[in-house]
Amino acid sequence: MFKVRIDDRITDDSLLTNKAYYLYTYLKLYAKGNQYVYIYLNELMELLQWKDKKTVKKYLIELKKLKYIYYDFGEENSFPINQPLHINILQSEHNETFTQIDINTIQKLQNIGKEIEVINYKDKNKNIIISDLKEITLRLFYLYEKNYFRKEGNGTKIAYAKLGYVTKCSDKNIKAINNTLVKRNMLEVIVGKRHNTNSRRTVNEYKPICNNEPENE
Repeated sequence: MFKVRIDDRITDDSLLTNKAYYLYTYLKLYAKGNQYVYIYLNELMELLQWKDKKTVKKYLIELKKLKYIYYDFGEENSFPINQPLHINILQSEHNETFTQIDINTIQKLQNIGKEIEVINYKDKNKNIIISDLKEITLRLFYLYEKNYFRKEGNGTKIAYAKLGYVTKCSDKNIKAINNTLVKRNMLEVIVGKRHNTNSRRTVNEYKPICNNEPENE
């Protein structure tokens, strides 16, 4: 089964927004190991489950400025008419460490990430708000997978502060995503322990669970 390989420096790039990272991942998925992507805009929007052309353009521009992709179609606010987008996924000049996740897991993350249950702490009843956080969900999972050593069985030890620095995501949303992934059997969380009542809690461990079975229609 094809796996989408993302260089770790890209996953860790705090200047790269989550939506641009999500777009980059799906360009790599569509390319299936090739350097060049030829895709119609409507097809790309359907793949991403984005409804606004301006959103696609905004994050293509971001990826181009960061030199992760290159394209030369049109001005900033235009797309080629009745023609596919031609996008070059730029290759690193150096040997890079990378993380790869199978396409079925990525599809599951997209579906799960569209319906994250976030607690509204401003509400005295702490009601649940269903939020579309699919872009952050994908990046968090790559971060967990990147640091997970399956052979040793040790979980990813990474603090909320680090996750927040990279993703610019609040602790509340990170916790909500983690809880949803745990419920859907996509993540195991080993909560950090206190050595005594006066000590800080140790960092949680995260064990991502890739699922190679396709989503049920």
